[in-house]
Parts: sequence; structure tokens; C-alpha cells
Amino acid sequence: RQAPAPPGDTCATATPIDGTSTALQTFLGDTTLATADLGTLCGPASQDVIYTFTLAAPRTLSATLTPSTPWASALSLRSTPACPGTIQLSCQNFATTGSRSVNSVLNPGTCYLVVQGNTTTAAGPFSLGVTLAPVPGYSKAASPGAYIDACTGGTLLALADPDEGSAQTPLPFAFPFYE
Repeated sequence: RQAPAPPGDTCATATPIDGTSTALQTFLGDTTLATADLGTLCGPASQDVIYTFTLAAPRTLSATLTPSTPWASALSLRSTPACPGTIQLSCQNFATTGSRSVNSVLNPGTCYLVVQGNTTTAAGPFSLGVTLAPVPGYSKAASPGAYIDACTGGTLLALADPDEGSAQTPLPFAFPFYE
């Protein structure tokens, strides 16, 4: 009898991350029995598992992958309207073992975190910690339509603010946005 595939082995079984929570969310996973079906956006085709989340407002993502045993892992943040995401927003992929972190400011929409091996044979158990913090200074009421509902690249340097009587209000930081 063949062992069952792990949760998140396919898009249909992608593990959901609560896009409304601002608390640290921790997931335990294992790529050992997963299939190598997502291609090579962040490394060679290797066993991979998928996590997905949908944001209703911009959030600052902080995700840390920590292998439970030594194995060369990779963590990528992907986007596009369809799973598994063919646009890579960020990738942490090293030839050594150890933790991997992805940090990004994201626009509303759906994104995917993919855990995979750094080599075609690297696989193993891991923990994944995810935090989705609010973006400082963001107000949907003050900037309707300033964000596009998807997660693909660019940089937003100002927000429209009709209450200020100007077309744009400069932000104190460069805000990567995703269209």
C-alpha cells in the first residue's frame, strides 16, 4: 500500500493560511512523500508542498521555513490568478541547510508559498511560520482603487488621497505592489 500524499501536495489540496489573521501561524509539514510537480521557479524540480492565502487588504508577509532535520530546502512566494503561481515574487534557495525567510509587502489578492527541496533529492519535515501584519498608514477609505487585486510586481511610491485635495500622498517608504 502506498503512503498518502501530504497536505498541500497539489493545488487542490493546498494548505490554507488565514489571510485575515495578524497572529503568527505555524504549520508542520513534510515534503518526503510529495510529488515533484511544480517546476523550477525556485530551484530544481523536487518534492514540493503548497500553501495559499488570500488578502482583502495589503499586508506585510513574513514567512520562515525551518527544516526539522538537515535538508537543503527552498521557500518561494508566487502569484498569478491560478495555482501554483507562475510568477515568482521571492525565493530563498541555498545549497546549505537551515532556515529560509521570505519578507514582502503584498497587495490584496491570492498568493502561494511553496516549500521544496534545493536539489532533486532534497526533502524532509519542516515548520513554516507565517505572519501577515497590517501595512502602516494604509486606509482603503482614503485610497480607493490605489491597489490592484492581484499579487504581481511593481513599486507604489504614493497613495491617492482625495481628502488631501491632491492626486497622491507620498509614503514614508517604497511600497512594492502587485498587479
